[in-house]
Amino acid sequence: MSNKMSHSKKQRILQLSANLISKEGLSSVSFRKIANASGFTVGSIQNFFKSQENFYIEIMDFIEFCAVQRAEKLELFQHDISLDDFILYSEQQLPLDNIRKTEYKAWSALVDLSNTYPQIRQKSQDLLSKNYNTMEKAIDLMKAVNIFSAELNTFNSASIYYSFLEGLSQHSFVMPERYSCSYMKELNRIFITENFCLVK
Repeated sequence: MSNKMSHSKKQRILQLSANLISKEGLSSVSFRKIANASGFTVGSIQNFFKSQENFYIEIMDFIEFCAVQRAEKLELFQHDISLDDFILYSEQQLPLDNIRKTEYKAWSALVDLSNTYPQIRQKSQDLLSKNYNTMEKAIDLMKAVNIFSAELNTFNSASIYYSFLEGLSQHSFVMPERYSCSYMKELNRIFITENFCLVK
């Protein structure tokens, strides 16, 4: 099998795995179930992963890769920097469509394994650090063009805001009838304008 075919097969396995975890929970997912859903053999799936922990980490890597690819396609902060750019950037952190809902649920289930698998805990911490750093850079950029107040403490603002987005995401799964996509967008915009913007 060529490297390209092998990569494509692995991507399909990881996508199916994330979907199954999101729909049925981590405990109900097995290589056999993934094999049944994909048409591949259990043995061929096992060949891609060194261990159960490695399998979980590769799913997390795949979810992160998909999120980064979507964000890059938006080409935000490339031309005229605007409040809409920042809002659109921040909305990428929220489960506003079925793809992001699936990824968020699968990711959350995998993060729950942090106490069992040290590498998963490290992977979770690494991604959080990346997200915080990216958020801090975006806030600093908005401060530099006088859209956000220069008085903002970037570190504290990024921490508070990221926590807000995480809480909003979790609430949307517990109370979907209240936290609809449109309501989450509205709350996000209110949070930004009330806490960050020079002109409210």
